[in-house]
Amino acid sequence: MQRKFLTNVLFLLLVNLLIKPFWILGVDRTVQNMLGAEAYGGYFALLNFSFLYSMLLDFGISNFNNRAIARNEGLITKFLPNILTIKVLLGLGYLGVSALTGWLIGFSAEQFTLLLWLFVNQILISFILYFRSNIAAMQLFRLDALLSITDRALMIGIVGAMIWGQWQDFTFTIHWFVYGQTVAYALTFLVALGAVAIKSTSFQVRWDTTLFKRILTMSYPYALLGILMTLYNRVDGIMIERLLGKAGAHEAGVYAASYRLLDALNMLGFAFASILLPLFARTLKQKGEIVPILKQSYRLLLFLSVSVAAGAYWFKVPIMDLLYLDSTAYWADIFGWLMISFIGVSTMYVYGSLLTAHGSLRQLNQLALAGVLLNIVLNALLIPHQGALGATFATVLTQIVVAAGHIVLALRIFNLRADISLVLRATLFLIAAVLLGGVMVRLPIAWGYQLLLAAVAYSAVGWGLGLLQWREWLQKA
Repeated sequence: MQRKFLTNVLFLLLVNLLIKPFWILGVDRTVQNMLGAEAYGGYFALLNFSFLYSMLLDFGISNFNNRAIARNEGLITKFLPNILTIKVLLGLGYLGVSALTGWLIGFSAEQFTLLLWLFVNQILISFILYFRSNIAAMQLFRLDALLSITDRALMIGIVGAMIWGQWQDFTFTIHWFVYGQTVAYALTFLVALGAVAIKSTSFQVRWDTTLFKRILTMSYPYALLGILMTLYNRVDGIMIERLLGKAGAHEAGVYAASYRLLDALNMLGFAFASILLPLFARTLKQKGEIVPILKQSYRLLLFLSVSVAAGAYWFKVPIMDLLYLDSTAYWADIFGWLMISFIGVSTMYVYGSLLTAHGSLRQLNQLALAGVLLNIVLNALLIPHQGALGATFATVLTQIVVAAGHIVLALRIFNLRADISLVLRATLFLIAAVLLGGVMVRLPIAWGYQLLLAAVAYSAVGWGLGLLQWREWLQKA
């Protein structure tokens, strides 16, 4: 089981590193540089708004379905046609609620035009994630990994052609950026639909009231968890734009410049969790041993997240100067601090997957609610005085607190003892990463070589402290 986990994670990392960094750093970043922080910041606020009710589209069905199919693959034929009907109805509900809320908030007609396309994108994403939940639940992890990059690969081609194609009489705008994403999501929807259709012998839409009620009853705790997680991950961009008046769009754009990179890492973490959730679910169903998978996965993500956070903090200025034409020390400070939150996010992907596979939704929802309240209060207090930097501090603190709560919950629910050895090694690695980064950034060589040496040093220390144990993983079937 551990070897299966490792090989699929490595494949997942490979395909994602081939595509998503080019989308984030090559295309998405170029759009902000072309259109400016204010125009992109307005889009970023609207994008975050489109996420607020996105869980109404899914209602927790994907996570519920992933866990259920992983435990019993035969359910896919029964669930698939009925869930598709539910999701069509949920999509209509999402459009209505989101549009009404946008009208009450006071978005302009131009903003509403963009919002409608963003709403369509969210609907398409929801269907794609549902189809992928079936693929992952059947342990077809490599196919799921390929589906995870299909939309971004298509966006690179479509949006890239708009940006660099030198079309006569064509002016690239933020609206064309969104339209390109819509086409990419629609094509990915068709590909994912075809992949799942091959695995199901029954694919017509059905109206089964009894089964509808059963599915919604079982999935609503997952829906509530998704709504709460979306709130404290997305409300910051909206609050920046709304609380800062005329400066709001620009500050949201500055924040988006750094959040884009955190979002890229979160995509990787989400894909990582898409492997862990069905693995944990099947292992628990078969009454297998979860501790080895838990420790190995957390060691790997801990190493990656601490390395990224330390490297980003020490090299924040040259990284932001390289990526953005308008970058200042303020932009760099936001980036350096925001990347620290990835440590908390990585922890939640591991322990949250385990708790979700176990079905500990009530406790997870309580923890997520606490995170939402903490994040909103911190944002309300910090944004008016510190702008986007205040939102950054709010994000870091919220993610670390909620991550610690996930660990405590897992230890209590599974009656596990804290691994003091791992805690000590993680602490030593954190200290070493900070110190080594500080040393490397002062070397009299180009910053790119400094960063490369830091990465090599982090890998050596991680291996020495036992966070990277490739030989042990490969020897275990």
